[in-house]
Amino acid sequence: MAPVGIHGALLPVQERISNKTMSKKNTLFGSGYKIAAAAFPLLFAAFFIGRMSQEFCFRFVSKALLLGAGVGFMIIGGVIYLSSAVLIVRAYKSGSLVTGGPFAFSRNPMYASFVMFLVPATSFIIDNWLMCAAVPFMYVIVNHFCGEEEVRLEERFGREWRVYAQCTGKIIPRLR
Repeated sequence: MAPVGIHGALLPVQERISNKTMSKKNTLFGSGYKIAAAAFPLLFAAFFIGRMSQEFCFRFVSKALLLGAGVGFMIIGGVIYLSSAVLIVRAYKSGSLVTGGPFAFSRNPMYASFVMFLVPATSFIIDNWLMCAAVPFMYVIVNHFCGEEEVRLEERFGREWRVYAQCTGKIIPRLR
């Protein structure tokens, strides 16, 4: 079955983005700087508020279990992030669209690894559940800024992008 396309899904994003922004070339760093600027104050606040009081510690979980889970999440997130970064650098240099590796499951695996693995890993390692509570807000921030990148990718790759986007989750991986 042929994909329907994603123009309807992108329409609200396109309305928010000016023609000036839409005509910009995708950079190697995408929307990463904007996401970092929006997310840093949230994570910074969660970190420091959580460190100021024992009220934000995971109370019913042993420190060893938290550390083990944190290290496990950090390894998984790190592997996804780094392998995605290698693929994106290669594709950027060759001017091609990445659809394999972690990109086969998520259109934004670097951002997904940060939200789903690296922030929770940090939360577990430093024993601060407030950082985990920031994850839904991180998802909203990433989801918002990814739209700009996706509009430019659709402009550049056209049908190839639309077919890929129809079959792949934006942030949360879609299993095939």
